[in-house]
Amino acid sequence: GKGATFRLTLPAIHSPQPQSSTPPAIDAPRRELEILLVEDHADTADVISRLLRGCGHRVRSAASLANALELARSNQFDIILSDIGLPDGTGMDLVRQLRQFTQAPAVALTGFGMEEDVARCIEAGFTTHLTKPVNFQRLEMILQQTANGHPTQG
Repeated sequence: GKGATFRLTLPAIHSPQPQSSTPPAIDAPRRELEILLVEDHADTADVISRLLRGCGHRVRSAASLANALELARSNQFDIILSDIGLPDGTGMDLVRQLRQFTQAPAVALTGFGMEEDVARCIEAGFTTHLTKPVNFQRLEMILQQTANGHPTQG
């Protein structure tokens, strides 16, 4: 007869529909981008894709180096957004191979953020390096700047 019982009730609500497809504090993109997203973690790829599409971009996703190369050979992308750790290689392997047939700017989106990691990514051919977790508004700004020929480091 000793102890306690707790009951927690959480209401289920539907997310309100946003007034616009642009996240707060971001101006509408200067232009719609064709983006190749290379991310092997399905949930992460889904969230990033949805956010980018919400800003008006067209996104194609690849979960491996091989799939990304296949998509890049058969499509023209304004920008490539890639994780570094892939199941069949690295994002650095990917961008080195991509540079053989496309000069599309490439943004590394990775958990590896030491100074030497950034240097290796840039040396491999990435235009910009961002460390996870990344603020989405910052990501959108970097994508626009990079696609318009003004890359900045995250």
